[in-house]
Amino acid sequence: RDTSVTGVQTCALPILPFTMIIAGVQMIGADGAIVTAMLEPIFAGVVAWIALGQVLTPSQIVGGAVVLAAVAAAQIARARAGA
Repeated sequence: RDTSVTGVQTCALPILPFTMIIAGVQMIGADGAIVTAMLEPIFAGVVAWIALGQVLTPSQIVGGAVVLAAVAAAQIARARAGA
């Protein structure tokens, strides 16, 4: 078994997401990146539900709704401040 390939994958592959995050922050700014990052757990839960068949509990669904409401409120406040 060739462990050198696994070692390269382990060391090199994590660089891609960080590079994409930095590029995204440069494109939409730090404020937008923070608000967008709050959506990551929501998307992870939806993907787990659809792709893996995991069941979301009522408290998880309520928590997701709270996060979505907070993101919407933050985007509205950001838009008003920029106007």
